Amino acid sequence: MNDRKPLKYASPEGLRAYGLHTRSANFNTIGTHVRAHIDEVIAIMFLQKTLAGRAMFPGIQNAKIIFGFEDKEKNAQEWASQGVILVGIGNKNPFNEHISADNSEAYTGECAATMVAKYLGIHDKPETQQVMAYALFNDRNGDEGLEYTVKGNSILCPNRFLPGSLMKNFYSVCPETAKEMHAICFETWREMIYAVYLKDHNLHTEGKEEYEKGKIVGEAVAKLSQKELARRRKKDPNAKDEDTFKIFFVNSNSEFVLPYTRFRDKSIGVFICRQSTGHFQIHTSNRFQIILEDVVKIIRRQHQEAKKNVLTKMFVDLKKPGTVPGAEEIYYNKEMEGIYNSSITHPDVVATPLSDDALIFAVKAALGKWFSKDHAKTCQTGVCAHKKGKECGFYRFGLSQCGEVIRKTKESENSNGQATKNASTAVQK
Repeated sequence: MNDRKPLKYASPEGLRAYGLHTRSANFNTIGTHVRAHIDEVIAIMFLQKTLAGRAMFPGIQNAKIIFGFEDKEKNAQEWASQGVILVGIGNKNPFNEHISADNSEAYTGECAATMVAKYLGIHDKPETQQVMAYALFNDRNGDEGLEYTVKGNSILCPNRFLPGSLMKNFYSVCPETAKEMHAICFETWREMIYAVYLKDHNLHTEGKEEYEKGKIVGEAVAKLSQKELARRRKKDPNAKDEDTFKIFFVNSNSEFVLPYTRFRDKSIGVFICRQSTGHFQIHTSNRFQIILEDVVKIIRRQHQEAKKNVLTKMFVDLKKPGTVPGAEEIYYNKEMEGIYNSSITHPDVVATPLSDDALIFAVKAALGKWFSKDHAKTCQTGVCAHKKGKECGFYRFGLSQCGEVIRKTKESENSNGQATKNASTAVQK
């Protein structure tokens, strides 16, 4: 039998009904308790840093923060009339989860951060979800987290090294009298968490806008990663071990377009991003076992030809990780299955002369197992046109599908040669 009471939540309408924002034209002070927790940090960040907070509470962005604020038995509405906002403390306060706004039982399903977000009307914004979730988790669970054993000692990790726990550790070793240090700690974490919020805001605004400029340029099939297959078979034991994935292309200079694309469409397996400078990056999804060896072969060979400086021709060399002579501008990250013509760590690489269409062709031809249009029917019968003396534009790339055809051609020639030899021997006898 479960005797636990259901969690109590606050409604945005119920919180705003207390009208703190209507009580002053200049909010110059924020009061909170000694050793403010991470949910108070995030709550105050929402008030001071978001457009909604600044619009609803004029002057709040420059408000002085007082730790260990004494409410002197005045309620939150009375303090708001004096330009003071209380967070995590005070009676009749829609920003204090420890006691309901009507001074009854606590809001057990809330924390200061979630209540401020609801009051401001930003609780349902995509950019607030993760910071709110962390604030609430930390407020309700404290230092509980995954346990790891290190040299025989059980420590709580990774929660111990997250902001909420780091703040508590700081408070435990920093004297209460060092108020300036406490303020610096608080402000540092407020700015750090604001960076998380701001990144998520940019992801769902700039990233979304840039994503909508892109397009699906093709599809291919690949084996699923072990993790993805396990996830699917948990729902359906008979789920197939491979699936079709999409190839996405976009012209963009935004660093937020890739993470937004991954957030938006889980079926995209290959992401091609081309910057206005001519540089490009190709990324793959870890949901699929996508190998870019054939893609990088095509790109490196065409890149060298475009530069009129073909130094690397051997198929085994064209697919090597890192860079190769003649195509030093094209980096193949085998571990991550990515191809980069410049990156954050190597921004000074010369842009490739290859066109957008050339990059798209490389991905589609390699992963789609294409053959040359001129010889496709012959290739599909297991006969390599190039080995039969015909010109083939695909041969120089050394693609895996071509290698399979060449192998079959050699086997056929060897078999025919052996048959001819046997027949000749029989005639001689």
